[in-house]
Amino acid sequence: QKIYFKGYYGTEFLNFSPFKLQIIKNELKILNINSKTLILCQTFITLIQQSIKGVLVGYKKQLQLVGVGFRCKIINDKLELKLGFSHLIYEKIPDNLKIECVKSNKIVVKGTNKQQVNEFASFLQSLKFPEPYKGKGIFFKNQKIIRKQGKKV
Repeated sequence: QKIYFKGYYGTEFLNFSPFKLQIIKNELKILNINSKTLILCQTFITLIQQSIKGVLVGYKKQLQLVGVGFRCKIINDKLELKLGFSHLIYEKIPDNLKIECVKSNKIVVKGTNKQQVNEFASFLQSLKFPEPYKGKGIFFKNQKIIRKQGKKV
């Protein structure tokens, strides 16, 4: 019922309940495809490709904290964020992801599963979403926001 992928960066698995698979001479073949399961099959092929790339190369997202006093630190298995609130924010790092604080204002999220890497990076961004007036917040690498004009005096 499961297919496992093992590589340099770890292991991944997929459930393939609606399909029958065969491995012949290093080729993975999907059997019993009909018009009803064609779209599901295409999704499944994409998930297989993402899993193979994840265990061989890995996925990463880079985040940058922009703002005066915005800092990040890793303490044990928690990410400590100082985002201009009156309190510090502690987020538990998921077991299947690796988090690095390259500088005090840059976070790198790494993992083998593309969806989990993107979800955790988006969750971190939602803690202090980039705002258009002062340009502060948590940005993805190379993300630009359209700045708005402030109040006229």
